[in-house]
Amino acid sequence: DFCLSRGLGDVYKRQVVDRDFRHDINALRALAVVAVLLFHFGVPGFAGGFAGVDVFFVISGYLMAAVIVTRLQAQTFGLGRFYLARAKRIVPAMAALICTLLVIGWWSLPQSDYRDLASNSVYALSFIANIRFQRDAGYFAAASHDNWLLHTWSLAVEAQFYLLLPLLILLVWRFRPGQRPLLLVIATVLLISLARSAWLAYNSPDSAFFLLQSRAWQLLSGAAVFLCSQHRFVSIAQRYPRRVSALGLVLILGTAVTVDAATVWPGLFAIAPVVGTALILMIARQSAWMQLAPVHYLGLSSYSIYLWHWPVVVALIFLDIADNPLAIIAGMALSVFLGMLSWHLIENPSRQSLKSGPVLVGIIAVTLTPAVLIYSQNGIIGRLPPDAERA
Repeated sequence: DFCLSRGLGDVYKRQVVDRDFRHDINALRALAVVAVLLFHFGVPGFAGGFAGVDVFFVISGYLMAAVIVTRLQAQTFGLGRFYLARAKRIVPAMAALICTLLVIGWWSLPQSDYRDLASNSVYALSFIANIRFQRDAGYFAAASHDNWLLHTWSLAVEAQFYLLLPLLILLVWRFRPGQRPLLLVIATVLLISLARSAWLAYNSPDSAFFLLQSRAWQLLSGAAVFLCSQHRFVSIAQRYPRRVSALGLVLILGTAVTVDAATVWPGLFAIAPVVGTALILMIARQSAWMQLAPVHYLGLSSYSIYLWHWPVVVALIFLDIADNPLAIIAGMALSVFLGMLSWHLIENPSRQSLKSGPVLVGIIAVTLTPAVLIYSQNGIIGRLPPDAERA
């Protein structure tokens, strides 16, 4: 009854009436993307909003384990179909963002910046941006704030996880089918990754922040939650859904408002938002606030909002208005608008209509070709007047 348009409303109605729709997961996505926006736009009081990415990681691990294990049990899992489904969700919207930035950059970026944008576009769409950016300035460093695609590091981490998780599960399932043996392996790898993350956080902070080896435990925590769904302690916790859900929210929100860029991350401090997210996923409580229209739409379009918000942040820095309160409000509103538009016009339709891998390969090729050419031509000399280049 609060649908905003016929097309968007039809999608919304189909999802709401679906009894299997997880409003808690959708609300967690909304919460995570809002936290990231508040942090990146520099809203006071949310210096730890970057933990929203950690929430996304746990959700991804949970959903991927659910998809793979459920279909393995039903003997319907196909590795190719799994990879295609993940690419259909990620690639088209990212390709649209990169093409838009390359077009805008042609008219606005000097030679060296345009070359860097083209280079980073190749890394982003090859899903190795996290490895590339780990070698540059740190995530929180001011020198990183002119990287238009800095935020794609997290998408690279997820893509690498999507590539490896089904292979690990299939290997375990081949020799010991069942959730218990799989849970044991997942828990072992999780603990190894957590230990590695804690060590790297103090000894190589950039590696700890950007690389899969120190982020895998967060994604595997979500997988472990799904695999634990039949265990006794979960049923005990589900007797107190309000208390457990409230504790989960406190851990997530408390992290967002108490930690900051000086906190060693994502070592042991990151356990708080991960456990908070895991508790909410474990309880699966569909609270009324989770079904509110703003929360619902923010959750549905969270990926697209995440994609488009960071270039808006960089644009404010580029225009030297990043500290202007009106510019911050306008920037956040524009990010949400562009994200919802991207979800409605690109992300959601592509997930429903794209049926073959060659089409996705074509989208990637069409996007990478100009980026490679721009980089090979050193940012293309002569696009801007000489005075502008010198400035």
